[in-house]
Amino acid sequence: MTVFEAVEHRQTTMDVIPSTVVLEVLNKYNYEDWSEVVKSYLVARNLWDVVKPDVNDDQNSLPGESDGHDVECYKLFFNAIELALHYAVSSKDNEEFVKDMLTHMSKEDLERKESSCGWTALAQAIASGTPKMVQWMIDENDSLPHIEDNVHTIPIVMVLNFQRMDLVYILYHATELEVLSDLKGGKHGAALISRCIKMKKAGKTFVY
Repeated sequence: MTVFEAVEHRQTTMDVIPSTVVLEVLNKYNYEDWSEVVKSYLVARNLWDVVKPDVNDDQNSLPGESDGHDVECYKLFFNAIELALHYAVSSKDNEEFVKDMLTHMSKEDLERKESSCGWTALAQAIASGTPKMVQWMIDENDSLPHIEDNVHTIPIVMVLNFQRMDLVYILYHATELEVLSDLKGGKHGAALISRCIKMKKAGKTFVY
């Protein structure tokens, strides 16, 4: 069964999800945006495990007259949709969707970074998600609070940078003390303290 036959077969057994998506022609300039949406849809419909293993087969079956551009588009498409969780946590309205996606993802998937800022999905959730999204991801992979972005900032410091006071408790208690201490050079602890001083936030009431 081909990818497209599998999708069609699964689609006939499920109700169509209402959508308000605005139609737009797919091209090489909007592949990354659309690919994130597509993987989110496929994961939600339990189709991603069907589609992903057949990517290489689909690439090999492209017309012989292809100049190679189509294959490169396929590669770009499937690299970009690995970041579907980043897209999902960018809206606070997607809690249940994010919760479901996490059941299909490995710890390694959660550590994947987007290229521009070096953010994991946890970092993206700190910027625009909800406390539940953040807690769920940490529950799945407790190493996430220690992963730096491209400018060597860890999540607890990001929380203060974005003034997400609703996330302080979660990230502070999920961050190992040695990561903030001199055992790791002390840079993260110093950054945390400096942000607290700047925001005039300190004491037990701040993290308990």
